[in-house]
Amino acid sequence: EIPAVASRHLVKNYQRAAEASWTRKPGGYVATIEQQGNLIQVNYDQVGNFQYSVRFLEFEALGTEICRQIKKTYPSYTVDIVAEVKSELRTEFILTLKNEFSMKGLMIRNGQIQVIDDLVYATR
Repeated sequence: EIPAVASRHLVKNYQRAAEASWTRKPGGYVATIEQQGNLIQVNYDQVGNFQYSVRFLEFEALGTEICRQIKKTYPSYTVDIVAEVKSELRTEFILTLKNEFSMKGLMIRNGQIQVIDDLVYATR
């Protein structure tokens, strides 16, 4: 059974909470909802305390300046995934970029872009 504290948090913070699909995970629960066209996963610990949420976005939602900077710095890459990760303490954005040779993971925190993963595909 979903802890009441988690259900209350979801209802208080998300418009479409009634449509949430709940999943048990090791150490807690995940509520998955769609809101304003975005998929959101809200994570709770086993007693129902909010841990963090992940909202999947379109690249353009990052804003003109950040988009321009990423396109300029990584011109041969396409943006695959954009996720906003939000906790009580901070909000960060995680991006996956890819091209035919490699994949990069970027983190944006406080307007600063940092490479957090760089994978070069095996060559034949």
